[in-house]
Amino acid sequence: MINRLDIAWLPPGTVELVPLTIRVWSESRMIIGTTLGLILIATLSAWWPAYRASNLKIVDALRHV
Repeated sequence: MINRLDIAWLPPGTVELVPLTIRVWSESRMIIGTTLGLILIATLSAWWPAYRASNLKIVDALRHV
């Protein structure tokens, strides 16, 4: 939809307008890599506090709530 609007932009240091094109489907490697990276970061950031909390006694863990 964005590509059909014929939007143009002026990049820094140039005097010609350049058409703005958005490519999503041709960038599958980047999309998959970003998705896997975000899943890894979310998993690690959730695992570390859960691991630390699992080593606490129940009374100590409830005290922080």
